[in-house]
Amino acid sequence: MTVVAIHQPNYLPWLGFFAKALDSDVLVLYDTIQFEKGGFTNRVRIKGSAGVQWLTQPVATAGASSQEISHVAFARPDWSRKHLNALQASYARAAYFQPYFGQLAELLGAPGYNLSVCNERLTRWACQILHLGVVLVRASDLATEGNDPTQRLIALVRALGGDTYLSGSGGFGYQNLVNFEGAGLRVVRSRSSFPEYPQLWGEFCHGMSIVDLLFNCGPASRSFLEKGNWKA
Repeated sequence: MTVVAIHQPNYLPWLGFFAKALDSDVLVLYDTIQFEKGGFTNRVRIKGSAGVQWLTQPVATAGASSQEISHVAFARPDWSRKHLNALQASYARAAYFQPYFGQLAELLGAPGYNLSVCNERLTRWACQILHLGVVLVRASDLATEGNDPTQRLIALVRALGGDTYLSGSGGFGYQNLVNFEGAGLRVVRSRSSFPEYPQLWGEFCHGMSIVDLLFNCGPASRSFLEKGNWKA
């Protein structure tokens, strides 16, 4: 059985993204779909002394909302400095801040000009720390065509020799699952509910960036992904 998951190359995304990576053989970074302004491709939540805050990668807005993610460029080159300062202010007291922040600072210190490439590098870094053996592939490197959203997903799974598609829970609301079955593909639901873990700054908040877990839990981080559930 070859399990394929597909997800936009989001910015330091939440636990559910990496649970997909944990449970799949191949994770396709879906960089050939249209960039969604206000979505999670270029922004993520972290938790600090003042509560939850957003970190947003500034993108060049001219035509960005009609571009494929792979073509979206950053609006300015110095955005990462502010993000690193925010991460340091929020997590300097965390138990595992020191082992990981230097590595993250090196990656964010030279983010490049392209959103998708930057986020792929960060995703590979987090997967390495979490000891995830998933293979990461860009959709833009695969020869697939089609306008129908479900058929495009089917084509990506087939292009990788997959027989099982790992879908996010939200996908069950808009994807035509009958088409997957008709194509001979099994569909399984990815984990979307995770236990609380040690976290700074008061009451626990779900849905934080993967760095919130890494900085707080270090080597134990993967176990919290493994304890995730398939919430309906």
